[in-house]
Amino acid sequence: YGYSTANTTLKAGSTGMDAYTELLKTMKQFDIAQGTIPEQALQALKYTRAQTLFGNTKDLLRNLAHSVNCQWFLHKGKLHMSDNDKPATTGGPIVLNSATGMIGMPTQTPSGIIVTALINPQFDLQGQLQINESSIVRATPDLSRTGDVQNQLLTNTAVEDGTYKILSIDWEGDTRGNPWYAVITCIGMSGVPAGPGAVGLTG
Repeated sequence: YGYSTANTTLKAGSTGMDAYTELLKTMKQFDIAQGTIPEQALQALKYTRAQTLFGNTKDLLRNLAHSVNCQWFLHKGKLHMSDNDKPATTGGPIVLNSATGMIGMPTQTPSGIIVTALINPQFDLQGQLQINESSIVRATPDLSRTGDVQNQLLTNTAVEDGTYKILSIDWEGDTRGNPWYAVITCIGMSGVPAGPGAVGLTG
């Protein structure tokens, strides 16, 4: 994530799939393999002019993913891309509330909705959570600072069904103590994350 760089040029007529393949090559030295990707969308993205891929791979991947309405992320040694409006995992959303392991109240932040829960092996990157909208502590924009960046970056909450996509998970476990938590950053399925995404994992 931090050290991969690209320095190549794609000829005119190349596709998003060609760009993904070249960017993946820069990560193979770190034992990163191809993951689940939207092949049709990447093939449909065609460059009418030659494209130069130069710079940090993570930045180039972010631009590529944005072009096909996706996010990219590293998970279990693979480079994945998933549609912003679709989960990367199968199955329905995990219902998360105080009866199913949620700790405290979810909080709205510029990076996403932050929620803490008891560790559950079903939690996975790009998986789905269903959270009651009324339980989310909303951030209050500072109306005295019109145009303030923090106000602009406040993440949209989910649509009416309260379904969220998991962007990142920080595990907090202690076999000799009480903490056994998953601190999850997520965003509404129809939303677009503000900022660079999950630190160290997504773009």
